[in-house]
Amino acid sequence: MILVGYGFVGQETYRLLSKYAEPKIIDPDKGYEECYSDNEIYYIAVNPKLDFSELYHVLDKIEDTSNSVAVIESTLSLEALDKIEQKYSFPIIYVPERVQPAGKKATARLYSVVTNSIDRKDIEEALKPFMNEYDLIKVPNPADAVVSKLVENAYRYFQIAFSNLVANSFDSRIIDYVNTHQNVSMMQPGIGIGGLCLEKDTQFLLDALNGDARRSLGALLDYGKSIPEQIANEIHCAVLDIAEANSISEIARKFRLSLFGKAYKADTNITTNSKALEIAEILRKRGIEVLHYDPLVDSAMPKEFLDSDCLVILVPHKGWQHYKNVFHNYMVIDAKELF
Repeated sequence: MILVGYGFVGQETYRLLSKYAEPKIIDPDKGYEECYSDNEIYYIAVNPKLDFSELYHVLDKIEDTSNSVAVIESTLSLEALDKIEQKYSFPIIYVPERVQPAGKKATARLYSVVTNSIDRKDIEEALKPFMNEYDLIKVPNPADAVVSKLVENAYRYFQIAFSNLVANSFDSRIIDYVNTHQNVSMMQPGIGIGGLCLEKDTQFLLDALNGDARRSLGALLDYGKSIPEQIANEIHCAVLDIAEANSISEIARKFRLSLFGKAYKADTNITTNSKALEIAEILRKRGIEVLHYDPLVDSAMPKEFLDSDCLVILVPHKGWQHYKNVFHNYMVIDAKELF
């Protein structure tokens, strides 16, 4: 067995595969060279890119081998599925990854046979690593499996975007009241909706819709994309107030702002589509001197990070309170209080 892609999804797949055999890894970006060969099962967990060029590249390589099977975990769009069905004839199974939010473990996985040139024995062999971890649900129509995955991620995207919309339109206490009433934190606004999948997959879902549904959901998608700009505006306003209160002017020096957290969410070092990085860039373009640090991403803290004019906690990694406590003054802003 060969794992193609050793990123966020690939590392979880590697854990599963390792229970049965030591899988080879293909991921040139991470130092694992290409090693395509015959008679293999390929588990594909690459970042397919918006145009799916990376996924097609992998499938082309597998097609050049003999007696191989591909198991695609990377999310597909309907357009990508249509191209795969038309272009490739070797055995392909779609098993969309299902990484749950907040560290929760999924209990079920969907799977669908994309090409018909595969027998039951090959399907069972390819799915064996998943069988003891998940309840596998066969979806006869591959398009249904694709749309189901897109809907899952779009729902999570819209949930966050709607939470921010509510928090921005009413008092933030409304969020607390709703979460208490539901006995679960169903509304969780944030500094933006980052990561590899949610925004991209939501766009893929909208591409499959027509008319009023696409326009209505498109407005909420755009609102979600605008959240980092809104947060940057709030931080900028706070910066101006602090600068005025402390008689800091651009004539003397730039305002120095420390931002804590670069990852796309708390307690990870993954920065793919990080809204914290986007906010930092917006503030830099507005003439603010930004010192940006993330203990899970960076090897060293920037000089004067703890001695700037203000500290903003963008990503609340475990232990972030320590940096608030050791910051040299009381000018500390928790970004979650800005929405």
